[in-house]
Amino acid sequence: MPYLGIDFLTDYYAKWDFGKREVTIAGVSHHLLSRGSSQAWIRHIVLNDDVTIPPMSQMNVGTKVIFGSPSSERQLYEQRSDDMNVWATDVHEVARGVFVARTILPDRASEVPVQLFNVTNRPVAWKS
Repeated sequence: MPYLGIDFLTDYYAKWDFGKREVTIAGVSHHLLSRGSSQAWIRHIVLNDDVTIPPMSQMNVGTKVIFGSPSSERQLYEQRSDDMNVWATDVHEVARGVFVARTILPDRASEVPVQLFNVTNRPVAWKS
């Protein structure tokens, strides 16, 4: 998750108005929203189909999103449907030698492409 550091904030003359719930950066005001519970924003990604990743390769796989709570799923469908809302995966090892890449993803529940890397010398098979 990106953070606004002190260098960025001072370079762009940022002003944070907690009373108005807005931050102004380089003269442009941005309304701030509360996320509420962080649990509502957790999303898990699961494979659509079984997949075998060849050795020493990368591939995009089809996934679907499992939401942290029913309210977070409702929030998704209440948002704009023009793919302007985005989120990201975090780099992590999902199996020995298999990594999920950090990827910017569209804000939808199905047909979400995720990039996997297999850095082992053997194929890795996964069941959906």
